[in-house]
Amino acid sequence: MEHESIFQKTAPALTPQDVADAASRVMRQIQTESARQKGFADLMVTAISGSLTSRADEAMINGEWRVVRTTASEPFILSDTPVVTWERLTHGFNFGIGFERPNLEVILPVSPSACLHILPTVKRTTTPITPTVSEINIVQAAFARHACFADRRSDEIDKLVQENISKLRIGENVFTLWHRNFDEMFYDIMMQHG
Repeated sequence: MEHESIFQKTAPALTPQDVADAASRVMRQIQTESARQKGFADLMVTAISGSLTSRADEAMINGEWRVVRTTASEPFILSDTPVVTWERLTHGFNFGIGFERPNLEVILPVSPSACLHILPTVKRTTTPITPTVSEINIVQAAFARHACFADRRSDEIDKLVQENISKLRIGENVFTLWHRNFDEMFYDIMMQHG
């Protein structure tokens, strides 16, 4: 009489190299253009829904909200990545900084003639300077992934956009974590947290 085995065959044990290989595959997949865009869209939904950390929310809400105005002859442009953060330095800017960093300024054009200049309640070691239309338009073009929008056809605006488009790329040269080695991050998480 044959008996059915009550023991199932078990899969071979995973090695650290198996986990590292799987993590590398996942990281390569996550780093695709569509995944980065989805991640950014998810972040924006989180931000708009009010789910950011309460400290960042409070810093923005209680910050100083200014409106920079311009004339019809020198309009603001808007990019497909319109919210820009910076810290004004003595000679230039530190672009794409986090929402809790010292001297943070947030720029968001809302029309061809008005732009929000938000100064969250963060530590300030310098006096904020009202940005110029040119500074705002250049940084809008620089943060753009694919497109900028203007209220008119203008060779001057087109030249500014063409000279600056996509120079600042989220996750590549702004809003990055340079100090982290992401090659083994997933493996490290798996090994530490089971």
